[in-house]
Amino acid sequence: AGDEINITVNFSEKVTLSTGDMIINLETGATDRNVTISGIVDSDAASGTYTVQAGDETSDLSVSHIELSVLATLTDDAENDASLEIPEGSNLSDIKGIAIDTAAPFEPVVTGHELTNDATPTWSWSSGGAGGNGTFRYQLGGEDVDWTETTSTSYTPGSDLGEGTHTLYVQEHDAAGNWSESGSFATEIDITSPTAELSGLPDDPSNGESLDVTVGGVDVFEYHYALLTDAEGCAGATYGGWIAIATQITSNIGADGVKILCVEGRDEAGNVQASPTSHSWVSRTTAPRAIISGAPSGLSNATALDFEIAGEDVSHYMYKFGASASTSCVMAAGYSAERSVGVAITDDISAMDDGEIKLCIVARDAIGNWQAFDAASETTWTKDTIAPSMSGATL
Repeated sequence: AGDEINITVNFSEKVTLSTGDMIINLETGATDRNVTISGIVDSDAASGTYTVQAGDETSDLSVSHIELSVLATLTDDAENDASLEIPEGSNLSDIKGIAIDTAAPFEPVVTGHELTNDATPTWSWSSGGAGGNGTFRYQLGGEDVDWTETTSTSYTPGSDLGEGTHTLYVQEHDAAGNWSESGSFATEIDITSPTAELSGLPDDPSNGESLDVTVGGVDVFEYHYALLTDAEGCAGATYGGWIAIATQITSNIGADGVKILCVEGRDEAGNVQASPTSHSWVSRTTAPRAIISGAPSGLSNATALDFEIAGEDVSHYMYKFGASASTSCVMAAGYSAERSVGVAITDDISAMDDGEIKLCIVARDAIGNWQAFDAASETTWTKDTIAPSMSGATL
């Protein structure tokens, strides 16, 4: 639309147009267009301009008819009215083949990545059809600056784009010069790495046998992790596959030792956390063993206990004692309430009969690992409070 075409009418002799206009009606599709000529004076030719308008369509532009406006006359010098019939073979379509096409092609189909961590992403496109001739033009970021014309079907920026949303607009040309509406595709560039946040981590130390850790963090979409034993850090860790953020870490902790959980987050754009989030703790599931000190050996006339309990990692203990024959350390019944390792055993045993006595101890550490009853620490001694007496005299 907007192109101008000169339309000339030739006469067999000179004519003059008076008191009106000569109107040339052109066949231009759904709506015919008129070219109006005024002021022909003693001339054998007259011209007017047809401006192509949106919606005009014809494969061969031709004149439908020519007429005069009301009161207008077109005569020669002898005042003979000029004939407005177009001679056979002399129509515009007989002389020139002019196609009028104002129907633009369909907009191109533009594709790319909706979200990427590539600062120089590639957009691609294909013809939308309806007469496009494979000549395209594109703009990045708008439709009101200079277009770049090309026959290529892809575009990659020559330098890094900034973070944010970038939209590429593409139009296609047809043989008649019509440009399509813009096809477009928006790509969001995200090059910022996320940081995984961990909750539900084991205490230090811990006697837990499995993890129950939740992974979160701003923009974290998925994660992978490594669980190390007695390592100095996460450097060199071998990570597993990527796991959706909604899935918790529930791995078995494994053998006792210093544990390090290393987690790297990744966002939807593919940015991986630069330095892993980590948590270290001592995993200890082995129970301590109580050591009894101050226990008598062999025979003892003590009527009160005075024992102290110690042992590596021991923090608390329970105890029981009684006649050896009737006291089983393996049975849970009869043990005292839990008490701190700093509290000695000072029970009065004066009322107990003389004989062999057994003391049983089970201890725990600060994180709750209990010495098993069938592995209780024990000691025995013989209570003997009967003083010797003279049984007789001999000579």
